[in-house]
Amino acid sequence: MDDPHDSLSTVSGETFDIKPFDGCTFENPWFGEMENASLGGAKVGVNKKTFTHYYDARTGTGGIIKTANFPLTNDRIRGSKFY
Repeated sequence: MDDPHDSLSTVSGETFDIKPFDGCTFENPWFGEMENASLGGAKVGVNKKTFTHYYDARTGTGGIIKTANFPLTNDRIRGSKFY
């Protein structure tokens, strides 16, 4: 999936090329439903920042990733300029 590019200008006249979805994850909307169901009274909205951990048993390495998660719903797809 290619990131869309956009231009950002500052008050001082500088212009930058930005990727508005840099650092985000598009997920199956049912994952968000299941996450909220597991949180009970502490549930949050559909767009969230989550921590994901991973471990590679072959190399013994692991890590933690924090991304912004957006459910890939029909409305979001229809509203995309790439639809």
